[in-house]
Amino acid sequence: MTAQTAGPAGRPNIVLIMTDQQRADFTRAAGFPLDTMPFLDSLGERGVRFERAYTPMPICAPARISLFTGRYPHAHRVRQNSAIGHAVYARDLVDLLREAGYVAGLAGKNHSHLDPAALDFAATYMHTGRSGPTGPQPSEAEAAYDAWLTDLGQRRGSFSREPTPFPLECQLLRRSSSGSRSPSRTTPTRCRSRTSASSRRKRSRSAPPAPRSWRGWAGRSARSGAGSAA
Repeated sequence: MTAQTAGPAGRPNIVLIMTDQQRADFTRAAGFPLDTMPFLDSLGERGVRFERAYTPMPICAPARISLFTGRYPHAHRVRQNSAIGHAVYARDLVDLLREAGYVAGLAGKNHSHLDPAALDFAATYMHTGRSGPTGPQPSEAEAAYDAWLTDLGQRRGSFSREPTPFPLECQLLRRSSSGSRSPSRTTPTRCRSRTSASSRRKRSRSAPPAPRSWRGWAGRSARSGAGSAA
């Protein structure tokens, strides 16, 4: 979520970055053997890491609503992802920011009580790519990336041993930030798949086994906590 001031100059812009629920130790900076989130680790290196911060609920939507409303799940009454529409609160973070003169936008996965249509800008994406009518329409290359995500999630268990065959220009973070600046922007020419459609189909026929280091770590008990913050 982003908030930009529409009032007097001098107040900072606010960018709230939220990842989609992972173990507290699922980064190299936290001791994981694979470099899973280098961008997240770089934020911690340049800012502050809170290693004793705990999520109120290890489920996506309840945790997000707690962050936006400042209420525990038993107070906002959303204890599962399907109950988003039943959130109980008086004011949330968006309300407070707007009262302070900010305009609010959301780019990426929403999965909270927030109504994208009620925000000043919204470009929402889920596990299989773009979702909802808001935000810029995807280009042909971006739609191909969305199709790759759908195949990854529905046929391969959302796991791939190989990097995405699409460059950064096709991926959701770059598309979200580009769309927020100019909804009518053209897709960069580098937004092309690095592999052919036939090779992608060949890889998608069966999900490869997870690396040994991942299986070893997955078998350990999860540690409650939060990741990096800057």
